[in-house]
Amino acid sequence: MKLLIMPPSYRRNTSEKELPALQRYDGVLYRVLRKALREKTLEDLDILILTEDLRLVKAEEKIPFKPPIGQKWSGWGPAEIPEEVRKKNLEFLKRLASITKYDEIFIALGLKFREAIEGIERIFPDSKIIYIQGRGLGEYAKMLKEWLEKLGE
Repeated sequence: MKLLIMPPSYRRNTSEKELPALQRYDGVLYRVLRKALREKTLEDLDILILTEDLRLVKAEEKIPFKPPIGQKWSGWGPAEIPEEVRKKNLEFLKRLASITKYDEIFIALGLKFREAIEGIERIFPDSKIIYIQGRGLGEYAKMLKEWLEKLGE
């Protein structure tokens, strides 16, 4: 099994009804992911999404529309990640780890957002953890696409 952790996106579906998190967000990385999901059978992939309020949810969890708060953030994420948020996310990940063993985890979060799951390595000590790298969305999208392509092989 593989696990993918996606970031929030400033771009989103503005439908007033609740939508699965994977459909709510609509940035470049989400387009790469949805295209891969349309083209391949990725049965051994679980997807978590870090919402804009910094809460981890499963991709299929329905979330309401919230106007983007990104303008209030400094650079590529919030100025500060509250400790209580990190603790709740780690508790969520611990529950997940008690149910599923992942051989590989791809974290598509930028440096600032990674603080919201800081300590993940201790929860999944036997998993290969890959952090997205690069300078900008183009390189991020390329790395995510290449990782997803390997899963379909």
